[in-house]
Amino acid sequence: MRKGTLWFGLFVSSLLVSGCASSGHGNKARDFELYLEDGELDSVEFDPDASGPTVDSQIERERTGARFAFGGEQARGFFQVFAEEWSGKGSSLDLDGFGLGGGVKGAPSVGDAGPDVKLLIPFRADLSFAYGVEETTTADYTLAYVELHADVGFGVEWMGIRPSAGVALSSLSGAYRVDPVGGSDSDYDVAGSNIGFFFDIRYKHEEFPVYGHFRALSGDYDVVTLGIGVNF
Repeated sequence: MRKGTLWFGLFVSSLLVSGCASSGHGNKARDFELYLEDGELDSVEFDPDASGPTVDSQIERERTGARFAFGGEQARGFFQVFAEEWSGKGSSLDLDGFGLGGGVKGAPSVGDAGPDVKLLIPFRADLSFAYGVEETTTADYTLAYVELHADVGFGVEWMGIRPSAGVALSSLSGAYRVDPVGGSDSDYDVAGSNIGFFFDIRYKHEEFPVYGHFRALSGDYDVVTLGIGVNF
């Protein structure tokens, strides 16, 4: 196991433990969100099981998903389902897939900067499984992978507006198979760890259940996310 992946796993575990420990505090709530995520993972390695060089690819990924969360503002559990498209930048890789996952997220308050301004530490940690396939006249392509995601930052909340910024990490591991018509299968181990810095802004009126948010990440993990949800 790579040292970076090990440290990433320990970081996610610590977030999960701290989130579960504080989940009994804060007002209980539920929210349902639809989101569209479009971006790029700068480094994903395809390592052939047979002899051959490891290929380091930039992956463009688009996801459309739904996320249901339950718990308090300090920490809430969630699960999600999504459809996604994978394509390799400058390569023939082009897959349609789906996935599911779950984790914990929250925005615990750590103080006030004024009568109407709260200081927050927003975080999220989750584990997802995804599977994709593409069938052509010359070959069948299959991809299956597990992805760990974590982010943590600093934010404020004022009159329903919640801007925040921080660091986000993605680490994935899986398998990719190419099954050509009339030929032998080619199997690859897939792995990638990418980091980015995010800016997120969310708005929800105090007396209206619908909210919206926008997130942009830059760096190795370069993604734009649009979401709309409802609290109930």
